[in-house]
Amino acid sequence: MSAKVTKNPNGEIEITITFPWSEVSIALEKQIQAAVDTAEISGFRKGKAPRNMVEPQLDKNKLYSSVIQKILPSAYESAIKDNQLKPILYPHIHIQKAEPEKDWEFSLHTCEAPVINLEKYESVVALVSKDPADSRVVRILDELRKLTKLTLPDILVEEEANHRLGALIENITQLGMTTNSYLEAKKLTPETLKAQMANEARADLEAEFILSHIQSNQKLADRKKTLDYLLSLV
Repeated sequence: MSAKVTKNPNGEIEITITFPWSEVSIALEKQIQAAVDTAEISGFRKGKAPRNMVEPQLDKNKLYSSVIQKILPSAYESAIKDNQLKPILYPHIHIQKAEPEKDWEFSLHTCEAPVINLEKYESVVALVSKDPADSRVVRILDELRKLTKLTLPDILVEEEANHRLGALIENITQLGMTTNSYLEAKKLTPETLKAQMANEARADLEAEFILSHIQSNQKLADRKKTLDYLLSLV
C-alpha cells in the first residue's frame, strides 16, 4: 500500500491510496473463503458445499465492497498517522480504480481545522455598542469574523450546508408541504436556497471556530462562559 497526501491552503486534504493487486487478492481470497465457509446450498450442510459450486454464485460487487471495508480504513489511519494530520471530517471516498488483476486506487477527501490568527480582539469587541442588547452577541461575532478573515475548507462548508438542507427538507415534509411549494412561498430557486444555506453555514462555522479558539486560549469551561467573557468586554 502507498499513500500520497496533498494539502491545500484552505485546509483541505486529499489522500490517494494505492493497493497493489497482490495485496488486494489476499484480502479478496479471505472474503471468498469466508463466503464459502458459510454458504448454504441444497444437498450440503452449511459451509460444506464445494468452492467450485459456491464461488460462481457470489456477488462480486458485494465481495469487492467487503474487501474495501477491510483494507481501506487501516490504510487511511496509517496515512493520517504517518503524515501527522488532524482531520475533523469523515473522509469522502472516491473509487478511482478497482478492477481484477490491477492495482486499486482510492481518493479520500477531508480537511483540518482552519488556522486562526486572532490578535487584539479585546479592543475590537470593546468598540461594539451595548445597545441593542438582543443583537450584541451577533454583532460581536460579526466583528470577530471580520478580524480573523478565516479561510474555511469548502468541503466542510458543503457538508454543513447539506446537513442543514436535509433537516429543512425533513421539516417541510412534516408540515405537509412539498419542496417546490416551500420555494415558491419563499420566492427562492433550488440554486438560491443552496447558496443561502452555504452562506449561513460558512458564517456559523466561522463563529464556532473563533469561539473555540477564544475558549481554549482563555481556558474557559464551555461556549456559554466564552460568550459571557466576550460580553464582559463590551
